Amino acid sequence: MAPKRPSPTSKTRWAQHTPHRPPKIPARLTEDEAKTLASQMRERFKWTEDPRFFQVEGVRAQLEGRDLIIQAPTGSGKTAIAAGPHLWHTSKGKTTIMVCPLLALEDEMTDTFKTEFGLNALAINSSTGRLTQKLVNSKELIAGVYQILLVSPEMLQSPSFINRVLRRPTFANRVLSVVVDEAHCVSHWGAGFRKKYGTLGVIRAFLPRGVSVVPLTATLTRRVERDLERVLHFPKSDKNCINVGNDRANVSIVVRACEHPQNSFADLDFIIPDIVNGPGDIPKTYIYVDDINVGNLIIDHLNEILAARCPDLVAAGIIRPFNATLSHSYRRDTMAAFRANPAASAGEGSSEGKECIRILVCTDAAGMRAGRAARARDRQGLAVLIAERSAYSVDLRPPAANGTQNPSTLPNPGKSKGKKAAAKGATAKSKLPKDYAAQHGLLRGASNKLDDFSVDGENPLHNPDADDEGLMAFVQARTCRRAIWADTFRSTLASRPADVPCCDICSPSLLDRTRPTPKVSPPKPRMRAKGHPDHVAQVALCDWRQRTFNEHHKDSQLDASAILDDHLITALTTVGALTPPQVSQILSDSWVWWSKYGPDLTRFACTLHIKYIPIIKKASGKASIAVMLLMPNRDDVLLATERTLRLCMPNELELSPPISIRLGQFKDGALTYPLLARPPPQHRHSSLHRYLSHPSP
Repeated sequence: MAPKRPSPTSKTRWAQHTPHRPPKIPARLTEDEAKTLASQMRERFKWTEDPRFFQVEGVRAQLEGRDLIIQAPTGSGKTAIAAGPHLWHTSKGKTTIMVCPLLALEDEMTDTFKTEFGLNALAINSSTGRLTQKLVNSKELIAGVYQILLVSPEMLQSPSFINRVLRRPTFANRVLSVVVDEAHCVSHWGAGFRKKYGTLGVIRAFLPRGVSVVPLTATLTRRVERDLERVLHFPKSDKNCINVGNDRANVSIVVRACEHPQNSFADLDFIIPDIVNGPGDIPKTYIYVDDINVGNLIIDHLNEILAARCPDLVAAGIIRPFNATLSHSYRRDTMAAFRANPAASAGEGSSEGKECIRILVCTDAAGMRAGRAARARDRQGLAVLIAERSAYSVDLRPPAANGTQNPSTLPNPGKSKGKKAAAKGATAKSKLPKDYAAQHGLLRGASNKLDDFSVDGENPLHNPDADDEGLMAFVQARTCRRAIWADTFRSTLASRPADVPCCDICSPSLLDRTRPTPKVSPPKPRMRAKGHPDHVAQVALCDWRQRTFNEHHKDSQLDASAILDDHLITALTTVGALTPPQVSQILSDSWVWWSKYGPDLTRFACTLHIKYIPIIKKASGKASIAVMLLMPNRDDVLLATERTLRLCMPNELELSPPISIRLGQFKDGALTYPLLARPPPQHRHSSLHRYLSHPSP
């Protein structure tokens, strides 16, 4: 008798409707096949030289179904790792899912795959119409017409994409690999900023065995590598990573501190040369900021400088913003114009009809910043980091020097020890020396050209496993910055051309290329202490703002206080008669209409006869005895209370006669003198001494 079959559970019912995915592990490529693959890449991609070792190994890992982390410099050809497998005969009809952090990067990579590698690529994001039902039902997406599919981690893990794409056996069985571009974002963003990076490994549950995951990055620290292996569920193996380093031999490094206030952006003035005859005189420059609004302010600041040095170039728009909020067509055309090299300098020919862009102000959330300089191998670049001055006051002394165990040397530097333990550790540390910041480079690269290090300084403690991954040690370095960089990313230093300086430590002359303009602070006018406002002047200023409002903004929905608010009117009427420098000091930094209405208001305010009404501070209601010593033979007068005299005067007074002693009381802010005492010379000192020793109540 056959055994009774168990009733189907929810698990078995789910399995009945789930397509069977037989395990399919690709075979390993032989060395001859690897050489054939390299020859195909060189021929099909029209390269002048053979592919690099990490490129071939990255392609082999996808064809063999192996997971592999790859670190390589920016501009070294990591994109070819995603394109290479589709040249092999077993990859026909296969699709590579490429995870990108930015919409702008997805659009750029789509064009790159089409133009440079001849592959069909599709980016699924808001700018391309999202994941519509029409796209899902189309044969191109499911049947493998697109070799490269570019998505964000949020799109890849969305219920819509999982249920409508990944769960389809027709698509899932065609997935060749998952390539994670800018893979350091998994570690840097996965915990908070973009949490879908922290759960990226869940997509393995929807893909067959043998689908490799290949993270690509140019900034692979120890912490990033551990996070990638954990989040992406890498097998425990010693051969999960190929690290060819990220040293760029054609890029010099400069780090200096801000000299001017950060909101003035004066530390960026060196980007515009002193003499500008054409666009070609301005070096191509990326400026990276973390906020779009700050980027717009930087563009305005640089255009003001450019207007003073070459006004014709301001209208040409050679300084442009570049961020994800701008349209795809704008970003494409702007990047194409930036990468072009038209003859734009005086004497180099005409560039009419060609748009020329020399400076891009970017909001690059991916963090690939220094590596963007001079991506082509035959170009020389300069990577400049302008650090906040507070970065030079971070204590990076060895434990023996700061009197406690440095947190960065603990076994788990990122693990919290609790508030009490942290406070205890903070109090145990010895204070920083006064010249600590100067010893670690605070004054280097400044306008005064004091670039030499102090002899007494010591190298900062460099710990790549710290929360900042060694960034503060890189800023405070007293030795070669490139060596610290190589230690952080476990890379070897590439051989540099003789004409390319290393960094500002090894070649201090690099600082002259980024030196800020000296501070020019006009003398501040002397201002009286604020008194009571002059109400007559207040009424006159209110009439001025009403006239200005009616003349220029009568159709506005706001009232006249939007021109000049009551707070500023009070500030103008509490210091007495005004001069133009005083008006400028009060309003130039806080009044938004200063550039437009400042001259008119200055002329008007200076014509007002503003009365100065001082504020009389009320004294304590409790009376206290006071003594005034009047010395006719001297210009000074000593006035003090009894307590001050009793504490400060000597027991034997030696005062030059004649002298008058007035005894009085402070009461209600006034000094009254009920008694004028002028004892005989022989008793004058003793009388004063008796009074100070035994004051009357």
